Amino acid sequence: SDHGKIDESSAVVIQEKPEWDYVVMNDQTQYPATFQRRRRSILVLKQVYAPLFLETGAVPVFLMTHAYSIANSQAKSSKRTLLGDVPAFTSHLYYGYRQYVNALAQKLPNDQHPRMANAGLAFLTIYEENVELWKKLFFVDGFHPSPHGSYLIGCVLYATIFQRMPPSPLLFTTTS
Repeated sequence: SDHGKIDESSAVVIQEKPEWDYVVMNDQTQYPATFQRRRRSILVLKQVYAPLFLETGAVPVFLMTHAYSIANSQAKSSKRTLLGDVPAFTSHLYYGYRQYVNALAQKLPNDQHPRMANAGLAFLTIYEENVELWKKLFFVDGFHPSPHGSYLIGCVLYATIFQRMPPSPLLFTTTS
């Protein structure tokens, strides 16, 4: 199988030093929220990603993912109920992503201190203030973001990277 195979063409890409200021990354949503999976991810961050960040000089930006919609977070699957309701799930995610930031911060110089784009906290704020709007942040599957949710994530990323709100925000109507 060629899956995961590194050949000459990929070696050329690997050998060229990219000129990136930032690299945005996130984990599968449940991983930072659960101990065993988070522990494995932290090991990979330290052993695989830290050397790549040192080589490129890029600043890691962790995109904190959002909790699933309440309809799916309370499904009968034990994998989902262990993560709790939306506030609890978000709390687990926040803790896990803080662990990721701390793990890479130990391996990188101060000018590459990892940043955390708290999109999950933005979703939670909307959940706590306007549940009907929060529901519009999700695609019909209850997991992935809708265009509204993607826009919110984009705004959080922009604010995290540039340390200011995006200019001239596009407004969504509540009827879409």
